[in-house]
Amino acid sequence: MIGAIPVREDVHDVFISKNFGSLQELPRGACVATSSIRRRAQLLAKRPDLQIEEIRGNVETRLRQA
Repeated sequence: MIGAIPVREDVHDVFISKNFGSLQELPRGACVATSSIRRRAQLLAKRPDLQIEEIRGNVETRLRQA
């Protein structure tokens, strides 16, 4: 048996927007899409004014839907 432990990928979250450079730049009431319950709670803790929508699919599908 040959065993291996691959190098882990970066575990940090990413903010992707066509018009804004950061979460802080979003206008009040902006819509943010995520599939993570944990991330939803973190976003609302920082910015309770945001509207959070659920989004499903792999990364490429999610970016097409944005």
